[in-house]
Amino acid sequence: MFLGSMMDAAQWVKLSSVSAMSFVDLTTVLVFIVVFLSLLFLNWTPSTDIPGPFALPLVGNLIQFIRMGRKRHIKLMSLHKKYGDVFRMYIGPYLVVFICGYENIHDAFVKHAAQFTNRPSWLRDIERRIKRNGHGLVWANGEHWKKVRRFALHSMRDLGVGKKSIEEVIQDEAKTLTNIFASKENQPITDVKRMMTTSISNVIHHVVFGFRYSHTDEKFQSLIEALDTVFKGPGPIIASLPGFCQIGMGSGVSQRMKAQQVLLEYTKSQIAEHEKTFDENNLRDFIDVYIQAEKQDGESKGKVNQLFRIIMELFAAGTETTGTSLDWAFLYMIINPKIQQKCYEEIKQVVGVDREVRYSDKPSLPYVEATLLEVLRIANIASSSVPHTATEDVDIAGHRIPKDSIVLGFLSTSHLDAKNFCQPREFRPERFIDDVTGKVCKKDQLIPFSTGPRICPGESLAKTEMFLVFSNLVQKFRFCKVSETDEFDLEGLTGITTFACPYRLKVEIR
Repeated sequence: MFLGSMMDAAQWVKLSSVSAMSFVDLTTVLVFIVVFLSLLFLNWTPSTDIPGPFALPLVGNLIQFIRMGRKRHIKLMSLHKKYGDVFRMYIGPYLVVFICGYENIHDAFVKHAAQFTNRPSWLRDIERRIKRNGHGLVWANGEHWKKVRRFALHSMRDLGVGKKSIEEVIQDEAKTLTNIFASKENQPITDVKRMMTTSISNVIHHVVFGFRYSHTDEKFQSLIEALDTVFKGPGPIIASLPGFCQIGMGSGVSQRMKAQQVLLEYTKSQIAEHEKTFDENNLRDFIDVYIQAEKQDGESKGKVNQLFRIIMELFAAGTETTGTSLDWAFLYMIINPKIQQKCYEEIKQVVGVDREVRYSDKPSLPYVEATLLEVLRIANIASSSVPHTATEDVDIAGHRIPKDSIVLGFLSTSHLDAKNFCQPREFRPERFIDDVTGKVCKKDQLIPFSTGPRICPGESLAKTEMFLVFSNLVQKFRFCKVSETDEFDLEGLTGITTFACPYRLKVEIR
């Protein structure tokens, strides 16, 4: 009995020793892995003395970035105030540098354009997109970017962007919106943004595919839903991190892939139809122009995927930003009824009420134009630029920005700077009107479409759409609060754009 107890004790000691050794071995392995990954992180990530919040090994400031949620544009402004005109965050292994203030953004993207014009196309998410569908325009670099940009600008010009033909399409959409609003007179309306983005999508659809849909068409609605799913993605930086890092940051990977497949199949069918009916003497739309360019260059490899990527970028750039801008415009009109009335009085005096407002009326409607410029300034739909990357070390505002860092121009820091715009939190269109001439005076510090070589190529179309839709609707309706007790949050919410918090309004036919 005593001998058995002794054997049991010896066996227990042996097992305990093995367990302890296993625990030590496991701890050693875990410590080794953490140290190894930390060294990799330090080796892969550009080092810098640019100020910014404390960053953890491996994840950097990712947790802080995710926790910013829908108020990210507000939280980033707080970091700007704390750390100055150049600050950094580590999003996983990626060094992201924010450049603030008009002078510094201009210094980087204009004066040092050669070093900052490139996009970070080496991001994993962008590499996957390029492999699937080609470079497109937004993420292309070098000579390929110049070629595609030149083609896109020439195509938009030849198809009538800024000319009467595209104006007629926008006018048709304005009439459709007029009918929709008229059918809802004195009723609470909560889907202004959806109405605006649907109309703007239809304009882009006409430019690309040559025709418009009825707003109630099921196929068109399925396309809108698919586009919305794609646009709700987390952005290329977060999307380049492992999948678990993207949880809660927009639509899921599988959802986006399914939506992209819907859009790709639609694009393929449209290209096939266009190739059957192509006539080089009658170019109907963007696809026809692209087909002609491919024939002239003798290129066809990857045509469908490359064209698909460009089309997606046209919809992304043209729909979300312009639709969101118009949504903000009507929100500010119900909050500022005197400004809305002043817009209406100017339209009534110059145009009257018996014909539509035309783009040719714009020079004679300075207050309307100034009001829309003020919307672009104060709403900050694009609070930051699309990512750039530094191709070499560059000094900006006393800080050395390392090669291969991701660089964002924090555009709203220019728009909300009291040095550039007096009382920047006030909605005041008069700031854009010359006191002597009464004409619109453009300000360099207003950069809602960014600045430098990478300025948004769709600026002209966006401003045309905003002017025609806004002025024609204000001509016909008074936009009002549903109740005088309604309150509005003007901080907005962060998505692909900074969009207005949910609100409601009603219209009265004038």
